[in-house]
Amino acid sequence: MNDKDEIKLHIRGRYLCSMDAMWRILGTHIYQILKKLNFLNCISGYHTYPSPNPSVKVIKVKSESEMNKIIAENKVCDLQIYFNRPPNLRNLTYASFFQMYTYSSNPPQQSRNTNNASQYEHYQINISYIRNPYFIYTRNESSKNITRLEMVPLTIGEKCYLRLILYRTPVLSFIDARTVNGITYNTFQLAALAKGLVEDENEAIIAFQWATTYSTPAGLRTLFVIMTLQGFPTLIIYENNDHKIKLMEDYLINCGNNIR
Repeated sequence: MNDKDEIKLHIRGRYLCSMDAMWRILGTHIYQILKKLNFLNCISGYHTYPSPNPSVKVIKVKSESEMNKIIAENKVCDLQIYFNRPPNLRNLTYASFFQMYTYSSNPPQQSRNTNNASQYEHYQINISYIRNPYFIYTRNESSKNITRLEMVPLTIGEKCYLRLILYRTPVLSFIDARTVNGITYNTFQLAALAKGLVEDENEAIIAFQWATTYSTPAGLRTLFVIMTLQGFPTLIIYENNDHKIKLMEDYLINCGNNIR
């Protein structure tokens, strides 16, 4: 297909072929059935037609709890490989790293060829809880590819701010993602604020202070929840003792008048 044919490109971007639609709807269900029947060795994946050009690599954001579960299962994910990248690649962001490199548990074929091994960029890394090393190597330049960082809804909260940090800045660990100018913050939200990645820091506070004049505590709690779901930095409101009292003032009064 002509890559400059905008009409066909638009259609391919908006519609799914029958095979792709089938796998998206039934893929997970079929996988679980095959897993129970121990038939997973019968499939190596699924294919769609026509295949995307360029190919798309989707990398996911993992929370600390999700990462701990992966480690407990002795598995490896993209983010773990990124955290353990070689020193000379530490200036790359999460998406930039996978745009340029890929990895495998086996040495890349090009590095096995003694004629071009010295010219081919590849690295060997060790994951502390994995017995065998992993190999990082440059992507094939002849094939186009796009690396996309998976979207995380604002309603997810901390994971959304972690995605923002991973997208904009190079980091080496979850602690490093929460550290700015030598200060390690308790949350990714506060770290994103300190890094200047989140704008309108005071907008949520101003709106809340204005609402305290006219709203009931229940109304303030509703406003607080709505702003939090919309991705505003509301943790700074909750950490202010005066604002916290405003949020639960009705409970404090009721409990104070409740003689037992």
